[in-house]
Amino acid sequence: MAVRAYRIPLVPATASGTTALSAAVTAGGWLEGVRLVRPTTNQITTVANITITDELTGLELFNATATSTGSQTWYPRNTNLQTASATGALGFTSAATPPLLQDKFPVVGNSRFRVVVASGGANTSGVLWAYLSGA
Repeated sequence: MAVRAYRIPLVPATASGTTALSAAVTAGGWLEGVRLVRPTTNQITTVANITITDELTGLELFNATATSTGSQTWYPRNTNLQTASATGALGFTSAATPPLLQDKFPVVGNSRFRVVVASGGANTSGVLWAYLSGA
């Protein structure tokens, strides 16, 4: 099973540290893991909220709130499962500490990851990696 890594640079653009960006997903598959890499200086804040959505389906794939310092990796788990919300989104419980990926979520090929960083801090940065296995 091949695993593809998608590198998504995070650069909050406003004073509030909020920005939205996208990264193309060339082939579909299953979300196997998410890694946040923080630089040694000007790191995305620990109160940042990072959300990943599949642009084509609208499915929320990842939602981490109040991440801790340093780099972090999240893998699928069978805990903290969330049922469909009023908006029809399946995904993560934002109260999970640390946030947990759910059972592998399907990601559509020829779509895009839509990443929103809120409260990331001004002039901060980081890199988000999304790992997909083949469908």
